[in-house]
Amino acid sequence: MKIKGSVIFITGGASGIGKALALESHAQGAKAIIMADINTKNAQLVAKNVGGLPLECDVTNFENVSSCVNLVEEKYGQIDIYFSNAGIGIGDDPHWTAYDHSDVEWHKGLSVNLMSHVYGARAVVPKMLSRGRGAFIITASAAGLLTQIGDTIYTASKYAAVGFADSLAITHGDQGLEVGLICPEGVATPLTENIKGGAQDLGGVKTTTEAAKAILKGVEEGRYFITTHENTETYLKAKADDYDNWVGGMQKFRRNIIEANGGVPYILKVDNKNDKP
Repeated sequence: MKIKGSVIFITGGASGIGKALALESHAQGAKAIIMADINTKNAQLVAKNVGGLPLECDVTNFENVSSCVNLVEEKYGQIDIYFSNAGIGIGDDPHWTAYDHSDVEWHKGLSVNLMSHVYGARAVVPKMLSRGRGAFIITASAAGLLTQIGDTIYTASKYAAVGFADSLAITHGDQGLEVGLICPEGVATPLTENIKGGAQDLGGVKTTTEAAKAILKGVEEGRYFITTHENTETYLKAKADDYDNWVGGMQKFRRNIIEANGGVPYILKVDNKNDKP
């Protein structure tokens, strides 16, 4: 799907990868760019830079997502590319266990990192299928393939996002729908700015601009599996070759990180949870 001339809808478009996608899409000649975010102030700032449309959008509410999609289609005729990009991190702190998160935390993580994709697809994919053309691009994470040490909810919800993307592509790929699965490793976003020294830094940290360029290149090439780092597929193949050995290796990796970080799997620079979209 070509970026130039396309109407592009981006959830989580006010910051991080979403903001970079908006800026880079504008540079590549997109017809219209919609920044859909709960952070309306930042969305408006991004919109000014790209001549786009900022929309207040709660991606965990289907009615809200559907209303935004309908508004955009009424204004521009159609949405060509829908970047389902909003995401959230919870973290295993303060106890660093994988089992004692509250139901509220689980619901929050799954609502943003999984159900937002479901709601976006429910709102826009039928319209794309009726035209026989459209792209639905899901920002999951390398954590959804390889596991993020120290963030159980993020990992589980991103694995689920990968599964949903696979199902969407397999079920509707023959009907003109282009599905993309984005699996970034470390990218310098509000989601990662407060955590250091963890598995997310292993392959190096890319800028959001670098990530956006790689993502848009993948979309234009019609690729399903889109990465930001060169070694993601290598790690995934190593996992598939010997799953038991991979789990053992990750356990050792976690021990090494904990030793390096003074007893925790990554360093929190601030006390609050990393809940920025």
